[in-house]
Amino acid sequence: MDKMTFSRWRYWLRFHLPNVLYLLILLAVAAGSYWWITKDNANVKPSKESHPELVDAFTSGMQINRTGKNGAVAYVITAKEVVHYGDKDAELKDVTVVATPIGQPVSTSRADKAIWSDATHVIELNGNVVMDRLTTPEAPPLHLTTDAMSIGLYNNIASSDLPFVMTQGDDSITGRRFRYDYASRNIIMGGKTGDRVKGMLHNAKIGSAK
Repeated sequence: MDKMTFSRWRYWLRFHLPNVLYLLILLAVAAGSYWWITKDNANVKPSKESHPELVDAFTSGMQINRTGKNGAVAYVITAKEVVHYGDKDAELKDVTVVATPIGQPVSTSRADKAIWSDATHVIELNGNVVMDRLTTPEAPPLHLTTDAMSIGLYNNIASSDLPFVMTQGDDSITGRRFRYDYASRNIIMGGKTGDRVKGMLHNAKIGSAK
């Protein structure tokens, strides 16, 4: 090795080798830090799956308008509180569902709470469920109470398998299980073996004295 080559080698060892070693140390530290951070999370599922009991969405006060096939508003859903837990359906409190079928009277349903399934487009009302339908020239207002009721936002059907009480004018009907069609105003009561429906019908006309 001649004198010039030796000088260049010594210069490189003195000024460049420390930088190379420093860079290698930084890379090793960075790799070690990344491994340390990710090693405990490698097999951990997202919190949405691991902690479905944790709230991931909350709102105070909500109103949603659902349109029908013709583009007109078919349902107006309001709630004072909405809570969503992980991958579960949304939970609503103090719920009101107003159905506005074309050519039919408006029906309003209320309940203490509800479960909204966006996958099935069904609202499950629970607790002090009340449904009121406005009067028409052909029929007096309808009032129905039960403990739970399902409302299909796409099939326009309100139904329950629980006992209910329905009054329309002076007429009163009690029974178990019903299915009400918002579009046609048809209501089917009972339907299974053992179901009994009891009615007190007075054939009262709208506006008659009570």
